[in-house]
Amino acid sequence: MNEDLLAGFSALKSVLRQTFTREYVPGIIAIGLTNVCNLSCPLCITGLKRQQKSRQFMTYELFTSIIDKIRDFEGLVQLYKWGESLLHKDFINILEYCNVYDLNTEISSNLSLPNIDEKLEAMVRFRLKHLIVSFDGINQEDYSRYRIGGDFNLVLCNLNKLSNYKKAYKSIYPVISLQYLRNKYTTNQIEVIAENYKKWGADRYYSCDMTTVFKDRDTARAFQWFSEEEIARRKYLDVNFSMLGKKCPFLYYYLIVEQDGSIPPCCWCTDPADDFFQWDNTMTIKQMYNTEKFKRARRMFQDRKAEETLVCNDCSIFLTYMMQKNK
Repeated sequence: MNEDLLAGFSALKSVLRQTFTREYVPGIIAIGLTNVCNLSCPLCITGLKRQQKSRQFMTYELFTSIIDKIRDFEGLVQLYKWGESLLHKDFINILEYCNVYDLNTEISSNLSLPNIDEKLEAMVRFRLKHLIVSFDGINQEDYSRYRIGGDFNLVLCNLNKLSNYKKAYKSIYPVISLQYLRNKYTTNQIEVIAENYKKWGADRYYSCDMTTVFKDRDTARAFQWFSEEEIARRKYLDVNFSMLGKKCPFLYYYLIVEQDGSIPPCCWCTDPADDFFQWDNTMTIKQMYNTEKFKRARRMFQDRKAEETLVCNDCSIFLTYMMQKNK
């Protein structure tokens, strides 16, 4: 009898948990236009050519179907993931289509591309709101150490052109940010960037954590880029330090749609086997963001219990969250 009562109570708890499970709506939608890049950065899954999904560009038809679905979206729309978005043949049309709905668009680019004047002008003309420029050095030697295949002077040239287009159109858009990845070679260069970023054509700059390939915890390999102090401070190097010990922001705030329409749980997952869903134009954004795998992954954080069949089960964010809760 007691066993029956316990079983019934357990079943009731399960029903209640499902009944009152909150459905989430993303505040950021990331659209991966491509997983192709012109550089070979040594800690990037694309640069290392370890992409497990075929190299391709999102079709314009898929892109417009996504934008039509989020035309009233007031959050951030990121037009990038694991590739160089400016390589997309429909890049200008993509910006123009987003501008129809005045979306809050953002792109991250290495800007080390020749003959992109029309695309630079389109960023201004079609009001791209924010451009992040990968800017990991103050000269060619330092820059190309990580941005392998990149041309530092070409980046500066394109920055200057973009700044001139902004002046010609009397526009504040796009706001240009220089993103500087901290590593053991470049720790003393942020002062130079602080002194020169406006002269180079940027509006602001910031530094952030460099990360290794997702779930790569080989500290011997990490010593190539990280100091002993940094390795000791962070311990887990494959995700941003600011995310460690907290609930995963991707499960509660980001929705990612990749170039092939697949929906992974986070920006680091590139294996098709780890995808949570596939874009379905008959469903709402909220429905796609609350499918079964998303709910199960969030339940891991709620119940503090791993789901062995999900890629999240040994993610550094979840592991450190469990450590915090077990203290």
